[in-house]
Amino acid sequence: DQRTGGSKGMSHALSTEDLIDAAYSSLKDDFDPALLTTIRAPLVENYAAKEHVEAMLRQILLRILLDRPEKPVAYMIDLIKEYRPRTAVVIGPPASGKRTLAEGIANRLGLEHVCVSDLVEGMKLTQTDVGAQLRDYEEGGVDPPDELIETLVTTRLREKDCAGKGWVMDGWPRTAQQAVNLRALGLDPQAVLVVDVPGQTVEDRVAFRVLDPETNTLYHTYENPPPLGVGIRCVTRRGETSDEIIERVAKYQDRLPSVLDALGSGDPPKKKGLRTVRVDGSLPFGQLDRLSDSLAKKIAV
Repeated sequence: DQRTGGSKGMSHALSTEDLIDAAYSSLKDDFDPALLTTIRAPLVENYAAKEHVEAMLRQILLRILLDRPEKPVAYMIDLIKEYRPRTAVVIGPPASGKRTLAEGIANRLGLEHVCVSDLVEGMKLTQTDVGAQLRDYEEGGVDPPDELIETLVTTRLREKDCAGKGWVMDGWPRTAQQAVNLRALGLDPQAVLVVDVPGQTVEDRVAFRVLDPETNTLYHTYENPPPLGVGIRCVTRRGETSDEIIERVAKYQDRLPSVLDALGSGDPPKKKGLRTVRVDGSLPFGQLDRLSDSLAKKIAV
C-alpha cells in the first residue's frame, strides 16, 4: 500500500529507534556517560519492544496533538493512567477495501493487523492437524467451517503481541454469534468501523480483482495492478464469479444489523464507550491511505 496521504506527522510515525535517538540527543552534556551508553544499548530497545512502549507512545502522542490541551503534561499523565491497548474491527462487504484500511490503521497506531484470510493461508502451510484440515477443505472446493476459523481468530487475538500492543482486525466477525463469542471471551473491540460500499461498486471491483497465490496479495487490474512479472501468475479467487458476489453481498447486508447489535454498536448502542464509525468505501483505491490516516485519528486513545 502507498502511504503518502494524511497528516504529515503520522505518515511517518516515530519508531522505537527514533524515540531512543530523540531521548539521547536531548540529554545535557554533563549527563552521566554510563547512562548515555545504557540509553543506546540494545537492552533499552528490547525493553521497549517487549513492553510495547512504541504503540502506547504513538497513540498517546496522537491524542495530545489532536486535542491540544492547555496542560499537556497533566493531560498525558491522565491518558497514561487510563491507557489500554486499542482494539478495533473493520467490517465490510467483499472488495470494500477493509483489509487495506485495517493495515493502514495498524501501521499508524502501532497495532497488530489481524487479517483472517492471512491467518487461514498461513495455517495451510503448517504441518498441523488444523493445517491439514484447511488443505482438505480447499482441495474439496469447500469453505472451512466457521468454528475452525473462529479458533484461529481467538487464538491469535490472545497472543502476547496482540494483547500488549492492541489490534485491528478485518474479516471477522461475520455473524452475530461470532460477535457474541468474542465479547464472551473479553476480545470485543473498542471501535467498530463499518465500510459502506454500493453493491454495484463491489461487483465492478471484483470483476477486475486477482490474487497472487505466492504472496496472498490482492490486486485490481486497473486501480492497483500487480507489479511487472507478477500478473502472469495471478488468478481469480474461488467464490468470486458475478453470481457468487451478488449472493455474498446480499448475505452480508442481511447479517450486518445483527452483527453490529451483538457487538454493542447497534441503534441505539448497547456498549458504553464503543466507537462506531461509518466509512465511505466507494473512494478510489488511491485515496484509501489518506482515509486510513483519518480513521486512525478517530479511534486513537
